[in-house]
Amino acid sequence: MQKIQERQLKDVAFQGKTIFMVHLKQEKQYWEGNVPATIEVRTSHSLGFRAIRQAYRINTGSVNQLKVAYMLDRLIPDEPDTATQRERLMQLIRAIFQRRADASSPTPGDQTSPDQAGSAQETGPPGYRDVVITLTTLAKKEACAPHDLPTIDAVLGRFTPYYHVFRTKLDKLDRKKVLDYVDHALELSLPKEGVLDEYDYADQIWLPAIFEDVPLERVDTYSSKKSRAFTRRKSGWWSAGGGMEPPSSKSSLSPPPKLMRDQKTAGTTS
Repeated sequence: MQKIQERQLKDVAFQGKTIFMVHLKQEKQYWEGNVPATIEVRTSHSLGFRAIRQAYRINTGSVNQLKVAYMLDRLIPDEPDTATQRERLMQLIRAIFQRRADASSPTPGDQTSPDQAGSAQETGPPGYRDVVITLTTLAKKEACAPHDLPTIDAVLGRFTPYYHVFRTKLDKLDRKKVLDYVDHALELSLPKEGVLDEYDYADQIWLPAIFEDVPLERVDTYSSKKSRAFTRRKSGWWSAGGGMEPPSSKSSLSPPPKLMRDQKTAGTTS
C-alpha cells in the first residue's frame, strides 16, 4: 500500500483502489469536486463504520450521540439525568422565545425568564457529566484502551488548555473520579460477545483503532486531509495488512497495545 501527499492527488495516475480520507461531510463534498473521479473520497467515520459493521452484529439502525450521557445516568445517579437536562434546555429555549414575544407584545402574567429557567443548573456542587462526556469522546479519538488510566490522564492533560469545560470545572473535581468514570464509560462502550447494542460517532473511529481484528478495508493508495478536529491517530490507521501504522515521531502519546475482539482488557469484569 502506498501513502501519498494531498498535493499529489491531481498530478499522479494511480493503479488499484485509491482513497482520500477526510473528517467532515462538508470536506467530502468539497473534495469530490476537486480530485479525479478515480479517487474515492471517504470520511474517517464511514470507513470505521464499515469495519465495525463487518466485525459485529449491530442492534441499532442509527448513531446514538447520547450513548455516553445515558451511561452516566447510571454511573452518576446523584446528578441530573439526561432527560432532566434536556427538559431544562427546552425550558430555557421556550423562555427565550417567550421573552422575545413579550418584548414585541407585552402581556400581563407571570412568565419564566431565561435566568430563572437556567438557575437550577448553577446550584449545588459542580457536576462531572460534561467533563466526563468530553473526555470520553477525546479518549476514543486518541485510541485509549479501557483501563489504560495513564494514557487517558495524558489525553486530559494535553487537551485541558483547549476545552472550556476542562478549564472551568476540572480544578473543582476529583481528577481520579473523572478518570474512573471515563474508564467505566469506555468499558461499557465495548461490544459484548460480538454484539454492539449501540454506538456513537466516536465509536466508529475508536473500535477499529483499538482492535487488531477490526481492520479497515484494503486499499492500494491512500491520502488524508487533516483538520483541527482530525487527530494524529486517525491518519495512521492503515498499514499493508489493514491495521494501525506506528505513530509519527511528533506524537506526544505512545500507542496503546492492540487488542483482539475476544480478549478481555485488564480489570474487565465478566
